[in-house]
Amino acid sequence: MIDQCQLSEQSEVLTAAVPVRVLRSEIQTVMGPAFAELFSVLAAQGIAPAGPTLTLHTKLDPDWFEFEAAVAVATPVAPSGRVVSSRLPAGPVASCIHRGPYQELHEAWMAFKGWLSEQPVQQLPFIWEVYRVGPGQTPDPAAWETELVKPLVPPEPS
Repeated sequence: MIDQCQLSEQSEVLTAAVPVRVLRSEIQTVMGPAFAELFSVLAAQGIAPAGPTLTLHTKLDPDWFEFEAAVAVATPVAPSGRVVSSRLPAGPVASCIHRGPYQELHEAWMAFKGWLSEQPVQQLPFIWEVYRVGPGQTPDPAAWETELVKPLVPPEPS
């Protein structure tokens, strides 16, 4: 279900994003419109994506999700509608790859959390997912690749 789990350093990534707060049960109904709005604003401003789409989940509650539907960009986007300039922070992260349909992401995160529990790290309270291969590249859900990323507390300087 997951592979390529690793600990690494993440550089800061500038993003264009649509912040969303939604009931967990409604997440699938807001993702498409959020990304459509995002790409419409990018096109209007002549800004090309600098990577795959992603979601930065800032609050994970049993009932509510607060997240940003986003994409990396090389230049900041000017705020327009719900679209804002944002970023993925620099620092240590744990990551792994899930291959398969999005319906399996919950189980993939549970497996990733199991792997993380065996690592000598402290976790920060947010996550992100990078949709490396998805429905836009192939209709076969078995070929979809999602990178799961968990930011970590930086080690104390020595």
